[in-house]
Amino acid sequence: MTSSLSLIFFRAFFEPLFLTIFKRPLFNHFSLFSKTLSDNDRYFLEREIQFYKRLKPKFKKSFENKILHFLDRYSIIEQDNLTLSQQQKILIAATFSELTFGMNVKLQDSFDKIIVYPTAYFSTMNQDFHKGEFNARHKTIVLSWEDFYHGIKVSNDNINLGIHEFTHAILHQATKPRTKTFDYILFEDEHRKILNLLNDEKYMNSIKDSGFFREYAFTNSKEFISVVMEYFFEDPKSLKTKFPDLYQRLKTMLNYDENCFSQ
Repeated sequence: MTSSLSLIFFRAFFEPLFLTIFKRPLFNHFSLFSKTLSDNDRYFLEREIQFYKRLKPKFKKSFENKILHFLDRYSIIEQDNLTLSQQQKILIAATFSELTFGMNVKLQDSFDKIIVYPTAYFSTMNQDFHKGEFNARHKTIVLSWEDFYHGIKVSNDNINLGIHEFTHAILHQATKPRTKTFDYILFEDEHRKILNLLNDEKYMNSIKDSGFFREYAFTNSKEFISVVMEYFFEDPKSLKTKFPDLYQRLKTMLNYDENCFSQ
């Protein structure tokens, strides 16, 4: 039996049990076909992505592998005379890899391309300007580069367009009936628990009265999850202090492991 078949066999029999007991996938940083970035791109990531900079060396390799598989898997299409460098495209892939670092997910059923405009763009769907959106019908994520990059460079305003839109795509995929992978099962299970929290009027009033989350979070449950995910990555300490149960639900959803970090 080849190593790849052995892994498939092992996962099929043992991962469901492991997931049930420990509430996390058994494999999430193992790849038979691992890829690494060039030294130049690695130094660039160190400067731009704090999440990557904080990772222990062996997990940095996993992060790089996720970036390169993302770039192979999804098309990035520039609009309005925008030309993205390879390193700018790496930043888009890095944002997705940060959000899904504890997971092993492929989202081609939700989106297969990312369309990037230089700035906010006019959407013909609702005749208004947008900074970003997830369009399930067209399997597309659309981003304003200016606003996307703001989410990376400014890390203390709890606004991260890439995290927000990629969260929408994962939510869409996880709630599909035919989605059966262990990562999605765990994600959707915790998602339902968060929805139960939101249905508790007393709890929801405490969230609103705190003034902690920006108003857009209360548009609907999907926007709430996507906005709170931005807070999870930009200000996890405050989120954990103010709403520890919500923080824990998100942490379990993402299989977020603090032991991956060296600082």
